[in-house]
Amino acid sequence: MNEEKEDINFEDIFLQLGFSKVDSDYVFDFGNCKLKVIEGFNQSMSYGYNLFGISMTHREGVFIEFSVPIKVESFEMGVALLSNNLKTYRFLNTPDWIQQGIEWKNHLP
Repeated sequence: MNEEKEDINFEDIFLQLGFSKVDSDYVFDFGNCKLKVIEGFNQSMSYGYNLFGISMTHREGVFIEFSVPIKVESFEMGVALLSNNLKTYRFLNTPDWIQQGIEWKNHLP
């Protein structure tokens, strides 16, 4: 019997990683950046979750912006997608899941 795995809603991944639900959006506080998540169309007209924020250090402010799909094949793929987009930024409080997602890069599409 060949059983297909059901895709995972990214919303569930946000909650498992510690994102806070604020109204219909999600937010993750890195200490020097509040990354906000809004569902909708991105610049390429693909529907998904749009993530954005400003990472502030004592020398600079960097705008963060990227999108992820509504569903992914696995939890590991979702964490890897987030980590791949966030790995170059300096956060005051870097959660362990960013390093874990980097290690799960083989789950990226």
